[in-house]
Amino acid sequence: MPGPRPQSLKLKRQHRVILQQLTRRRKTPRGLSQRAHIILLADQGWNNSEIAKHLGVDRNTVHWATLAGP
Repeated sequence: MPGPRPQSLKLKRQHRVILQQLTRRRKTPRGLSQRAHIILLADQGWNNSEIAKHLGVDRNTVHWATLAGP
C-alpha cells in the first residue's frame, strides 16, 4: 500500500536479535510475538498499513505496537 515511509526505528543489533528470537520461539505468547514482528518490520521501513496487511491485523494495533517500541 502506498503511503509515507516512517523513519526507521534504528534498532541496535542486540535488540533485533532478541526480537527475532521472540518471533521464532514456540513458547512466546502470541501477542508478544506479534508485537516483536511489528517492531522488526517497522525497523525495516515498512509503514503501518503495509505491516497491518502483511500480518492481518488492524492498523491501530500496529500504531500502538510501534509507539511502545522494543
